[in-house]
Amino acid sequence: VSSVADVDIRTNNGIHIRGQDGNANNANIYIGGAVSNQRKTAIIHDPVGGYCRGDLHFCLENTADLSDVDVTDTKMVIKADGKVRIKTDNPDGILHVHNSTAGSVTAAGDANELILESGASVGMSFLTANDSISRIKFGDTTATNRGVFLFNHDDQSFRFQHTSNERLRITSGGTVNIGGDYTNTSGKLKVTGNVSIATGDITFLNNAHKIHNTSSGGNVTIQGGSTYAGGRIVLSGGYGSGGGTGDIRFYADGTTTPVERMRIGSNGSVGIGTDYLSGNASVYHKLMVEGDATSQI
Repeated sequence: VSSVADVDIRTNNGIHIRGQDGNANNANIYIGGAVSNQRKTAIIHDPVGGYCRGDLHFCLENTADLSDVDVTDTKMVIKADGKVRIKTDNPDGILHVHNSTAGSVTAAGDANELILESGASVGMSFLTANDSISRIKFGDTTATNRGVFLFNHDDQSFRFQHTSNERLRITSGGTVNIGGDYTNTSGKLKVTGNVSIATGDITFLNNAHKIHNTSSGGNVTIQGGSTYAGGRIVLSGGYGSGGGTGDIRFYADGTTTPVERMRIGSNGSVGIGTDYLSGNASVYHKLMVEGDATSQI
């Protein structure tokens, strides 16, 4: 006698529910209404090939009438090959969640373990408490967190990590920090380390932009070519007079040794040739040109 169910079947052989023809007829388990035309919920085995193979449908009939549930009311299907689909009869991958059709589109074969489809916008939510972290992790045989993308609700920042090492952070204010000081909130981009641009231009869209070394006495170098070869301009940091700090230096040479060709001193003097005002800080010549030992202006 069962104390939890009206029917209690105890057997090692199981319960067999089948269609008249296992290769052609559905086998249905109805849950809900007591009579025909009131059956709104069902689990249905739908044959798809020989040897009684088939798909397992979980069906809900949600109209306010006396129609019975059938496979057209399917909300979730476990396909015979093991794929799971929600609200679609033809899953493109292992788990296919279908809100509405996106049109004539098929998921890429190398990214079809989870598919979210919608005719408009589509999304996925990670919900947590205010002081917690939402994570997406990428693992392999060497580490379960080889790559990590996370959102920190404490400071509302997005972070990209390699194992436990943070590589990039986007703050709530829109500042992007790469490779170092992730507490920086001044400016919109801070890079710790070298920046390489393979091709393309750097474009300033208005007259408010500048390249600025904020370190005391720090230089700014604009380089063409490799480390030394080619032309470059050095903007000396700090403040000074004559040929001291605060000057602009121009290098032009095709060799591996940097060769200075012209300097504009912080006092406005210009030196061209070999005397770049270094010994003439107190001499206020506005232009000094030197060619060789017998040619100097």
